[in-house]
Amino acid sequence: MTEFMTSNNRGNPFNIEVTQHNVDRLVDLADQAVENKGTWQDVTFKMPNGSDKKFQVKFEVDGNGKKTVTTRRNSRLATMSRKPFFNAFFGRFRRSDTKAFDKAAGDVIKRYTLSRHSILNNSGLKAAHQRLFTPQQLNKTLTPFKDSDEITHVMSTSKVIDEVKQSTNSKEEIVVLLDLDSTLYTSDELNGEKAKTTVSLDGRMPNALRELKKKNNNVRIVASTKTPVEKRELVNEKLRLCGFEVSEFDIIHLNGDEAFKLNDKIVQHKNDALESMLQQFESKDGWKPKRVIFIDDNPRELTNVGSRCKKLKIKHELYQPHADNHFTGLIHTSPAEIKGNPDAIANQELTEKEIIGQATYKDKHYYHMLRG
Repeated sequence: MTEFMTSNNRGNPFNIEVTQHNVDRLVDLADQAVENKGTWQDVTFKMPNGSDKKFQVKFEVDGNGKKTVTTRRNSRLATMSRKPFFNAFFGRFRRSDTKAFDKAAGDVIKRYTLSRHSILNNSGLKAAHQRLFTPQQLNKTLTPFKDSDEITHVMSTSKVIDEVKQSTNSKEEIVVLLDLDSTLYTSDELNGEKAKTTVSLDGRMPNALRELKKKNNNVRIVASTKTPVEKRELVNEKLRLCGFEVSEFDIIHLNGDEAFKLNDKIVQHKNDALESMLQQFESKDGWKPKRVIFIDDNPRELTNVGSRCKKLKIKHELYQPHADNHFTGLIHTSPAEIKGNPDAIANQELTEKEIIGQATYKDKHYYHMLRG
C-alpha cells in the first residue's frame, strides 16, 4: 500500500503536497500499476485531520495499444456503492468537497501512470538534448492544469497561443509577454555564448504567434529576459535560429536597458518591465491592453507579474512551461568532469528514465503531470 500526505494549503483541505516523499510515492505507485497491468493497486491519502482516504488504481492496455487508467475509492462504503442500487442511494449524500478530492486525486494518479508507462517503454539511449520534445511529442502531451497560485502548467507554449487565438476577436487589445531562456529556447546555462547550440523548445511557436497576429492585429508581442542588454545581438541570433523574426516582436526588453524605466529608475524585474512597456504603448498611440498573457518558466516572475496586473486592473493569464526543466537539471547532476561544459552535458547518452531520475522532485512532478 502506498501512502501520501495532504495539506490544508491556501484553505484547500484536499491539496496533495508536492514533496519529495509524495513524488517518490507517486512514481512507485505508477510503476506498480504499469508492472501489474489489469490488477488493482492500493493507495492511501493521509488527510490533515488524521483520517485516511483509500483508493485503488488499475492500468490496462487493449489490443490496439490504447492505455486506460481507472481509479476508485476503496472504503467499505465505496465497495457497496459500486452496486447500482447502493450507488443510486449513497451517491446523493456524497459531499461536493469529497467529490472534488476524488477527482483531483484520480487525475494526479492517472497522469503519473500514463507518463511512467511511456518513460519505462522508452529505454533507448540518446544524447540528452534529444530528450527535448519534438512538435509531434508536444502535441500528445497531457492537458495543462492550474495550481493554487493561478499558474497554468504546460509543456507546449504554442498550444497556449492557439487557445488565445481561438478566444480572441479581431479587435481585442492583448499583450503576449514572453520570457526567452527555458521558455522559447534552451537555457543560457547550456547554450553559453554559442547561439549555434540553442534549441527551440516548441518549433510551432513562431507560426503560432504569426497566426495570432494575422487574426488580431491589436495583439502586441513583447519579450523580457534577464540576459544583459550588452548581449542583444546574441539574443537576436538565438531567436533567428529558432525561426523567429526579431522584427515581429513589438518590444524586446533586456536587463539593464535604459529605455525601460519606472520612477526614473532602470527596471530590474519583469513586472516593472511590463509596466514600462505599457506606459510606452500608451504614450505613443494611446493603446492599452484589456488582457495580458504571460509565459515564463520562473514561478516567481509569474506571481509578480500577476500581482502587478491586479494592481493595474488588467485581466491576465499566467503560464509556466516545463519543456526543458528535466534537461537543465543535468547542469547540477552531471559528472564532475563535464560540469561547466555545455556541449558535454547536452551530449550525454541517457535513457529517458535516467534523465528524469536526475531532476529535482518539483521538476519531476511537473514532468509526470504533463508527459503522458
